[in-house]
Amino acid sequence: MSIANNYVDEMLIMALEALVEQDQDLSLYELVQTIGRRREQPLGEDEQDRLELLLRRDGAAYVRPPERAGGEWSATIQGRILVQQRSTDDEVQSADDALVPGGAEAAAPDGDISSPFNPTLIRVDQEQMPLYHALRLIEKKRIVLDPEFQRNFIWDKTRQSRLIESVLLRIPLPAFYLDATRESTYLVIDGRQRLTTLNKFCNEQELRLTGLEYLKDLEGKTFDELPLNLQTTLTERTRLTVYTIQPETPDQVKFLIFSRVNTGGLTLTGQEIRHALYQGPATQTLNELARSPEFLEATANSVRHIRMEDRECVLRFLAFHFNPYDEFGTRFSPEEPSTLDGLLNRTMGQLNDLSAFALDQTKDIFYESMVKARRIFGHYAFRKLYDRRDKRLPISKPLFEVWGVLLRDYALEDLEKRREAILDGFIDVMTGDIDFVNAISYGTGSPASVKYRFQRIQRLLQEVML
Repeated sequence: MSIANNYVDEMLIMALEALVEQDQDLSLYELVQTIGRRREQPLGEDEQDRLELLLRRDGAAYVRPPERAGGEWSATIQGRILVQQRSTDDEVQSADDALVPGGAEAAAPDGDISSPFNPTLIRVDQEQMPLYHALRLIEKKRIVLDPEFQRNFIWDKTRQSRLIESVLLRIPLPAFYLDATRESTYLVIDGRQRLTTLNKFCNEQELRLTGLEYLKDLEGKTFDELPLNLQTTLTERTRLTVYTIQPETPDQVKFLIFSRVNTGGLTLTGQEIRHALYQGPATQTLNELARSPEFLEATANSVRHIRMEDRECVLRFLAFHFNPYDEFGTRFSPEEPSTLDGLLNRTMGQLNDLSAFALDQTKDIFYESMVKARRIFGHYAFRKLYDRRDKRLPISKPLFEVWGVLLRDYALEDLEKRREAILDGFIDVMTGDIDFVNAISYGTGSPASVKYRFQRIQRLLQEVML
């Protein structure tokens, strides 16, 4: 189902955004109040009635209605995805953006795999872990169930209960994947919903079984209320198949593993995976820059922090600040894919390796670029623009990286003197250069698209700034 861009539907979108951004369920009254604050005008009684109708009819795929009158609404997975997708301009991917690059290089002449990395670089241990051991590791916080990038637990009580029922029936569970990057602790890559359910039932004793299909006599029981033999079946006889990625596995390879095996809840975005892999100055810097007044003003506070979209925007600027755009597509190490994801991963490593002084310099350059973009483009900064009377479109990530990096090289006062010419020149490019529009809209992560959009805006600035 798609939501049209009319006024009433925008109210529905604002209700969805309130649910997702506050990350909690809200009553209809709270939704009405939130929407009123957002549009700076209270909703009338008729509008409130229409909002409830929209939530129940057009929003059926995106919101879950309350179980009782006056109860709270919650966002579904589809609703969360819709909010995330509306935050920035969609970039249609192409084969050029595929995670596995290389074409003819994909296999070495002797038939051994050499691209996107040498499989012998992977260090993954497999074990049959007793459930009681996993539960003890969770209790001691050595298995981290709720890292920042994976904080949403989405299973309802029936789904949780049926997982417990499956274990009691001795039905094997899918494998679990853990990352052992941090000393003595493990991040859950895949299996967080299942492990959280087992923890809630066995350790925390807060889940009462409900909606069981076969073991009806266990309805309403907690772990302590189960017969002793069933408690033993759960904790001592149950073995979990666990794959643990060892620290010596290269980060680029870990990124591929994260992206391929993660299946629970909302599949992790590339930036959420990077956040897990590159903890340190890199993650701290992205968070600081994404929350800075300069970034928020330049983007009109319209890039959502949900799924770390704002941090990815910042990272894309930094990627081409550190690495010349005309070198994009070059592989700097055997295991690094020559793709945009590969470049962004490399940039996270570069950030972690910078001195404190160099980090401060980098932040200042970023802030200055944000101020320049805001002064030149106003509320059209980093957005597609075909006419000065156009309605403001979403932020474009390719335009964010291009304008952010290229404005860096000019003084603010010189840019302001030529503001009108820059705006007119950009509109001419958007309306007269279909190759440029394609380079910021389709297959945007390919080397050809990256190089063309940078070269075209660089030429525009050179002509205007003479």
